[in-house]
Amino acid sequence: MRATQTIALEWVNGATNGGTPIVDYTVNFATVTGSFSVLQSGITTKYYIATGLTTGETYRFSVQARN
Repeated sequence: MRATQTIALEWVNGATNGGTPIVDYTVNFATVTGSFSVLQSGITTKYYIATGLTTGETYRFSVQARN
């Protein structure tokens, strides 16, 4: 049985886009060789804890803002 891990993600807003407020965020993830998939959408904070990650696996994360 493989152990699972968690990681805390925290981000800041990027460059402005003319003042339109951000509604929510989507966190995407991928393994080193895979393509990005949605991990969680509708996040209203700038903080997310990703759970169920496989020990020893390398992950990539990206965050998208929706306004």
